[in-house]
Amino acid sequence: MRKYIGKADGAKNFGRTYRLKFYDKSLNLIHSIVSDETNDWTGVRINFDIHQQTTTMCQEAVIQLYNLSEETQSLISTASRVVLEAGYQLNSGIIYSGSIVNSLRLRVQPDFIYEMMCMDYEDQYPPISVQIPKGETPEEIIKKVAGAVKGLGVTTKNLKNLPTKVYNKRININQMEYTQALQKVALLLNIRLWVTNGQIYALPNELNNNPEASVIEIDYTNGLIGSPVYNLANTGVNCTSMLNHRLVPSNLVQIKTKNPKVQIGEAKYIGFSQNELNRGKWIIYTANHKGDNWEGDWESILQSYAYTQLGKNLI
Repeated sequence: MRKYIGKADGAKNFGRTYRLKFYDKSLNLIHSIVSDETNDWTGVRINFDIHQQTTTMCQEAVIQLYNLSEETQSLISTASRVVLEAGYQLNSGIIYSGSIVNSLRLRVQPDFIYEMMCMDYEDQYPPISVQIPKGETPEEIIKKVAGAVKGLGVTTKNLKNLPTKVYNKRININQMEYTQALQKVALLLNIRLWVTNGQIYALPNELNNNPEASVIEIDYTNGLIGSPVYNLANTGVNCTSMLNHRLVPSNLVQIKTKNPKVQIGEAKYIGFSQNELNRGKWIIYTANHKGDNWEGDWESILQSYAYTQLGKNLI
């Protein structure tokens, strides 16, 4: 493998780490590429550009790997799905999980690049059937639906702050796409459900009743880059952070700035005050994760909309 003399190793210089896993159609692991912990500039170079948003189940990614051996390229060419974990030593996790829809071998002097175009969409999963008896909690119901979908993950940490009262009716799901099944469950339980990176997330619909529900804080001490930008079109705020796997569409963030009126701007919202705007709680609408482990920053770029009262817009 070619050595890049003079280029810094990201894993050493910035505490950055990644693991790219390749799976076959049966979701068996066939290969992994892991960030190099040495400092001899021989680690595999990776470049990723990931686009996720709440309004579509189709999450997109372009992943490039540089100067792979023929043996490795031959091995991963049989893969149908990838999972990319990335971040920093104390804050790393899955930032993308999806199917490989196309791959290319490119020549960009002096490099050979193996490029994968990936998407995550509901058609890759067969319809499911599951019968849920009455007397189950929302968390138990969600886990039973998820259990019927091979490769769909669900963990308690992503289902916090849900109602604990049991649902006293049976739920019948018969030959439904998993997204339709989740929509049905969300309506019955009066909660919000979504899937990102092959993981189920949930929040109660009445966010104001639990203002601290799963809030992710972003400030200048933990990754906020530059100043947030007021977004009139989405009635919210855009911001850039150091790469953070927890920043996924529909999660709640609290963007803390030193001077919100200057850095975000003043705005008149229907139903809440400038003080509430200044507190900086937002719902992520889109999340783009970008990075190259040999140059530049690893960033999460967010678009968000007003959190305080759902359905409220700017005047």
